[in-house]
Amino acid sequence: MNKRRSKNKNIIIAGISAVFAVIPIVLFCIFSGRVNTGKPKNTWRTNISKTDENKNKTAARKKSKETKKVQKTKKTTKPKKPEITADITNLCTRLSWTPVKGVNTYSVYRKMEDSGWERIVTVHKTSYTDTYYKTFSQAEKRRYFTWGKYFIDMSSHTISYNVHAEINYKDSNPQSKAVYGKDGYFKLNAPIIVEARSYNKNIMLTFSNVPCASYYNVYCAKLDTSGKYTYKKLKTIPQTVSQFTNCSIKPAEGYDYFVVTAFGKRNGETVKAKSDSFTLKNSKFSNKKILFIGDSITYGTPYYAVSGRKVYSYPWRIHELTGAYCNNTAVGGATLADNPQTRSARNRVIINVVPQIKTGYGTGLTFKDYDAIVICVGTNDYTDGIRLGSLDSTDKTTYCGAMNILLRTIADANTARVKEGKKPLTVVMPDLFYSDNYHVPSVPESRYDTKNGFGNTLLDFNDAKNNIAEKYQKKGLNIIRFKTDSIVNKKNCAYATVDNLHMTKYVYEKIGDALADVIVNDWEK
Repeated sequence: MNKRRSKNKNIIIAGISAVFAVIPIVLFCIFSGRVNTGKPKNTWRTNISKTDENKNKTAARKKSKETKKVQKTKKTTKPKKPEITADITNLCTRLSWTPVKGVNTYSVYRKMEDSGWERIVTVHKTSYTDTYYKTFSQAEKRRYFTWGKYFIDMSSHTISYNVHAEINYKDSNPQSKAVYGKDGYFKLNAPIIVEARSYNKNIMLTFSNVPCASYYNVYCAKLDTSGKYTYKKLKTIPQTVSQFTNCSIKPAEGYDYFVVTAFGKRNGETVKAKSDSFTLKNSKFSNKKILFIGDSITYGTPYYAVSGRKVYSYPWRIHELTGAYCNNTAVGGATLADNPQTRSARNRVIINVVPQIKTGYGTGLTFKDYDAIVICVGTNDYTDGIRLGSLDSTDKTTYCGAMNILLRTIADANTARVKEGKKPLTVVMPDLFYSDNYHVPSVPESRYDTKNGFGNTLLDFNDAKNNIAEKYQKKGLNIIRFKTDSIVNKKNCAYATVDNLHMTKYVYEKIGDALADVIVNDWEK
């Protein structure tokens, strides 16, 4: 009896042992399956395969080989960025970019200076023309456009573009696959040297800051006999938030020119702007006086005074280059001739300016007191209903008549000047500048080709002016014709001007440089 019970106990104990021997393995297998990383490595199978001497079965693990599955995938490459080419003018920007493989749409984004990026259009081709007066809001036009109308002054404002290559999916927003660059494409403008002063063998330069510049390099330079410049870097100046930057420099001996160049970062790459060069070698004419007679182009529109000075006008540039006293009597919108029907609408040089100069009003200087007189007026006569008149006319209501009166007045003043023992004065007459701004500001229309209400083009007015000047030249008046077609013309008008009429800051400086050379060369004869 006792034996049998003992045997049953053994059986029960053995059974319990078998259960406990199997359960941990099963739990292990379940737990192992949950943490499987999914990597195709060797695995273990669980088998109840061993029996001990007491016939207790235990679990055994057997290593089994499982074929490693290798999933072959195609190698993917990131789409190339679209490379942008931009032709930026005062009316529009013509954009084009390289195609991106596998992309079906391109979104064009625009950014004005410190504003955010704005998507302006989505296209299926690799080019787009952004016509400003169509795509800018009224608020943007008031802020960025010249006169709040149809033109952007690129020398004061920076416009940037970006192109996103996108794929469109149904029922979802477009997904960008490639973007040109976080900075987009922008054109870095040239800084303008507006003032240079000598002090203690140093030079104090003042130049205009330009948007998107990171820093400026200031150089001195000298011109060799072959016409090439040799440069020496003087200093690097970081960008500031002010409109102008002042810096003191000490040029090397024999280096008469000063150059300021702007540098900026565009998508990680350094970009360089055009340079403005300046020289003080002609600033020895502080005893000379120059009179300017003209309209808004001579006045310096659309750039107005800083502390009362029209620092971007070409008369100011000539003053800075020569040191001469410059009296700029130009008035925006002025005509040379009188127009009794609309007299109050515009300033009329022949009745409003000439009489004041004859009496020395405001300055105490009359025509005979000036060493040089620059006359550039007539483009508003062409648009304001002023008749051209005959070359011998003395009618102040015609352009030719008013020009004859003006040059006759100057010739008489020159005679009086010579009698006083002074050198004869010089008259410089620039050609009337090319313009594409006539009927509709947003549509280029050449004033050289378009006839006004009397059937005359601006070239007719320019030719008449030159013919009258030649007549007085033969009578002994020193008149120099200054050709302007290399400065502003049909090809570059959209780039050289801010509104197809008035110049950019940089072009005004180039006019001043060229005219200063003409005047100085004449004075040094």
